[in-house]
Amino acid sequence: MPCIETASRPERPTPAPREVQALLLLDAARRLQAAQSGAVRSGAQASRDAIDAALVHNRRLWHDVVGATVATDPALPCAVRHSLASLGLFVDHQTVAFAADPRPERLAALIGINHDIADGLMGA
Repeated sequence: MPCIETASRPERPTPAPREVQALLLLDAARRLQAAQSGAVRSGAQASRDAIDAALVHNRRLWHDVVGATVATDPALPCAVRHSLASLGLFVDHQTVAFAADPRPERLAALIGINHDIADGLMGA
């Protein structure tokens, strides 16, 4: 059997957990922004479906953030854990409020929170 040499690939550094969390929040914000822009342009059911999918994704992400913060990270100060839990509740509340009154501009708070927390995680 002939010897096959594999091409050497440059090592990609593993991102730090905080960077991964920040990127996930930014991705969720991007999805919300894209859905918001589509709804403003068209107002069609497809846009509503895109918003619903983005909201579900964002809500799941925040459930994971809150769960990880409250249950597994005692290194965080109590005030930080409390603030993140409060933000998670706010995300839930805003998601439900949007269902009752689906104006695309209501998504701005969720997008802003994701950006702000991601900035903090990345040290900006």
